[in-house]
Amino acid sequence: MTVKRQSEKLETIIKDTTKFSLASYLANIFDFFSGIVTRSILGPLTMGVFAELMLIFQYAKYYHLGTYEALDREIPYFNGRQDFHRVKEIKGVAFNFSFLISVIFGISLVIISNFLKDNKLIFGLRFIAILVMLQSMVTFFII
Repeated sequence: MTVKRQSEKLETIIKDTTKFSLASYLANIFDFFSGIVTRSILGPLTMGVFAELMLIFQYAKYYHLGTYEALDREIPYFNGRQDFHRVKEIKGVAFNFSFLISVIFGISLVIISNFLKDNKLIFGLRFIAILVMLQSMVTFFII
């Protein structure tokens, strides 16, 4: 019976690994082609603005200062100890901190955009500000 379970586990692992690998390869292929299409549609100047905005967005992912990693570690630990009051307390503090920091970051981007002259960059920074706040909420609820 245990041999059958082990072979079923091994078969499941191989199937899941194959699916994940195929999905990763397909995602890389689509990324390659979407990069070519994006660059051909946007052109050199707009692509430069887009690259600059994407750089800001990539760095904005680290504004939470490790709060989400701490949540990822602490919540399962205290759930396992059946300390649900502590879990609720940790969630509240982390939510307030991440929301406050994302709002500060978003407002900062909007203020900075007021000093710029390029309309594409102004619109882009304001859009990134909204995305940062939305990403903060989504990441919090995923964790």
